[in-house]
Formats: sequence, C-alpha cells, structure tokens
Amino acid sequence: MLRTKELLDMLHLISNLSAGFRADLSSAVQYKTFQARFNLLDIGGMTKFALYLLKGYIKSTAADLNGRLTVVRLYQPGHIVADLHSFFQPVASKLSISTLSPCQALLLYRKDYLRLEQYPETHKLASHFMLLEKEIDFNKNLWMTLSAAQKVEQFFKHYPADQLPNKDCASFLQMTEASYCIHKARYNSKH
Repeated sequence: MLRTKELLDMLHLISNLSAGFRADLSSAVQYKTFQARFNLLDIGGMTKFALYLLKGYIKSTAADLNGRLTVVRLYQPGHIVADLHSFFQPVASKLSISTLSPCQALLLYRKDYLRLEQYPETHKLASHFMLLEKEIDFNKNLWMTLSAAQKVEQFFKHYPADQLPNKDCASFLQMTEASYCIHKARYNSKH
C-alpha cells in the first residue's frame, strides 16, 4: 500500500486525481520484483504493461541502422518504464527493455490502463509522460554534441554512473567503453 501511495503522490504532483481514479489505479497496480538481466520486452513485441520503478535500474535498447543494439534510455527509481508509443498505440515495440539490477516496481497492465481512460486525468498524465520522454530525448541529443569529457560530466549529474555497467553507460553516450572508462576515471578523480 505504501508503494502505491508513492505512485499516487507522484502523479498528484502532475494532475489532481479524482477519488475514482485513485481507487481504480490502486486496485489495478501490482507490486513486482525482477532479477537482474530480466528481459521485460523484446523488439517487435507488444508492450503489455508499464512500470513505476521503485528500486533498481533498467535499460532500453534499439537497433541502429546497422542492426547493432544501442542503449537509448536508462531508467532509475521514480521513472515510468515502457515503450510508451507501443503502450498507448498498440503497435510493435521498437525497443528491447531489460533490468540492469534487481528491481522493484509497480506494474500496470495496458488493459487496466484502458479502464482508466474514463478519467480526464488519465489523458493529462499520458501527455505529461510522452512530453517528458521527448524532453529526455532532446537533452540526450544535446549531450551528443559535447566532447567526451562533457558528456560524462552531464551523465554523472543525472545518473548514478558508478552503479551502472560501464558498457551500457558508454553505449548510452555513444562512446567506446574504453573512452568512457577513461573519462569516468578522470571525472571521479576530480569529484
């Protein structure tokens, strides 16, 4: 119950929540745990649920034009985890999503989300999370214009880099793992 309250409190900061919405969402979400390296979604699969991450770290990857998987998103506690495009519009996912560490999350199945669409706040919340995804992508694109040292510095300001695999951080920053590790060590020696 406390975990659901955390989710409701976070959502209430975005939009006022009606009593009906609170009750229906509370009965729909399920507490789940996942082990490290657990596959949540495959490219081409349908997004059947969204997660509110309570503990742990998750990555999403996509295939680049050469078919090589690259990390496009890193999630940490407090984030909503899903291929939102696939979740809201039932289309095949372009992402693979998997845990990086043991995770605890609240899970909302798409079928239960559809029952929440009767509430006006559902649409406001969905729009908020889609816009938040766009903002995160925009900021990441800005980082890609920076030098390697500046990328790592920005990354450390937003992510717990020492708790994440170097390989995934490097992929996220579009760097080689060796270059990432050199700049990470330099950053850590200064801070």
